[in-house]
Amino acid sequence: SLDFFLFTELSPALNTKYSNQSYSEILDRTCKWINKNGTLSQKLRCQFYLCHYPNHLDDIEMVKRLTKLGSYDEFRQLKEYAVSLFVLKFLYYKSEQFNEILEIIPILYAENEKYDNFLNIKDGENYDMARMYYEIKNYSQAVLFFKKYLNQNKNNNLIFKASINNDIALSFYRYNKTDSAL
Repeated sequence: SLDFFLFTELSPALNTKYSNQSYSEILDRTCKWINKNGTLSQKLRCQFYLCHYPNHLDDIEMVKRLTKLGSYDEFRQLKEYAVSLFVLKFLYYKSEQFNEILEIIPILYAENEKYDNFLNIKDGENYDMARMYYEIKNYSQAVLFFKKYLNQNKNNNLIFKASINNDIALSFYRYNKTDSAL
């Protein structure tokens, strides 16, 4: 979290008590200090946490900044990279940029696995891929990934199975393969 980052790594930037300053003042002061004294990793992490300051950036600017951060090899070695991919997935979905989501899903899940499923999204990659293919009207790929998801997930819950089978049937229907939808 931002507080942990500020307290553990950037405390030299904070010569006065938190209670006397607003978050925006602390962030501003921290960035000035980190740009002068910090390592590249600290600078990248500071930029990452600035993106998450409430009401600090609009979605478009946040996408630009998170994408730029992801272009740094040093940032891609940090746990924050996985979080940035998770946030990008959400922002892309809000703006209906489904092809961009398809590009980052495999990377997001690989990063999450690298950190022992800390995002708690372990088994959703095939489902996410299926949903995005469905959104871009590539129904044959949607069917493929819905089936993979159903087969990988050994959930015996009948409602779960019915829901995924319904997604498969809808995909076949949209794909004009109504016989397969039945």
